[in-house]
Amino acid sequence: MANPSNPLTVNSAMWGAADAPNGPTYADVTTTVQAAFNAQYNPLTLFFSILVDTSVLGPDPAVGTAKTLVVTYSIQGGQQQFARAQVDGGTLIIIFQPLSSVVVLKAYYATTTMGIDITDRLQQYIADPSNGVTLTVGDQGFFNYFTGCTDPAPNQLKTFYVSYQLAAGQAALQKLATDGQTLTLD
Repeated sequence: MANPSNPLTVNSAMWGAADAPNGPTYADVTTTVQAAFNAQYNPLTLFFSILVDTSVLGPDPAVGTAKTLVVTYSIQGGQQQFARAQVDGGTLIIIFQPLSSVVVLKAYYATTTMGIDITDRLQQYIADPSNGVTLTVGDQGFFNYFTGCTDPAPNQLKTFYVSYQLAAGQAALQKLATDGQTLTLD
């Protein structure tokens, strides 16, 4: 059961292996993961972690097979679900900011001769409370999330432009940043 003061609700936590010798084998560890996160709840940090191991999750659902823990969760009872995964022996970590009310109106990543509309991707990125509203333009994480893991114009300086509202109905704001710069939507 979720802690009423904890904004993170574990909707499901499945631990197991899709390729176990006798077919897919999973254990539902939702209650165990939610209890661990409730015990860790601190409104100042909003940091949650769990070791993916039998010592924490209970009996091994697929002995001798590499397993993965997949956790889907929501924030503050919201409809949008987020997911994180971690393999055996690793630590699954969820860190999030309070839900953002930023509304992205337009977002482009461009050179002087080409551009990519990343409006929808940026809105999805900001909606995930693990991400926050600060970006480093043109770093590998930026490429991975916004451009499909590739530099759309190698060896060319690119500019990131965004028009946004801090909350729906507020005045539109604009920001620009070039590769290597950090930009915060505030």
